[in-house]
Amino acid sequence: MEVSFKGTFTHMIDHKGRLCIPSELREMLPKNERRDFTVMRGLDGCLFLYSKREWERVQKSLSRLPWWKADTRRFARMLIPTAYEVKTDAQGRIVIRQKLIEEAKLERGVLFLGVGDRIEIWNPGIYKKYQTRSNVTFEQAAEKVMVPREYAGD
Repeated sequence: MEVSFKGTFTHMIDHKGRLCIPSELREMLPKNERRDFTVMRGLDGCLFLYSKREWERVQKSLSRLPWWKADTRRFARMLIPTAYEVKTDAQGRIVIRQKLIEEAKLERGVLFLGVGDRIEIWNPGIYKKYQTRSNVTFEQAAEKVMVPREYAGD
């Protein structure tokens, strides 16, 4: 079963770095996969949160990159050492390490975005700036990334 996280949620992070993963997002996983996650530095100022199964897929993709290229090695050294495994407690909380809290500038209120294979964790103010920074409309973004469906025989 392939996971597909979706939705936007807000939660609070406490002074110990504990953050409750929204139950709506956890329930998108099979019951036996709702406790184990990997959290890491994300792109554009957020953190990435992967289910155990999705993280295994990411690791396989990373292992296929051309390690003989300097940019690949640099990227791997900036990304992979920030990743660590977390388990949810009885309340569905995980502990975010202080270094990642600082890197993502997380404050009391935290924004969760379900983005397909991963969950993104954002400072709401930084996410708002990110959305307006590019001056690209939703329609323009869709036009750039969506590929027309090809119909065989039509």
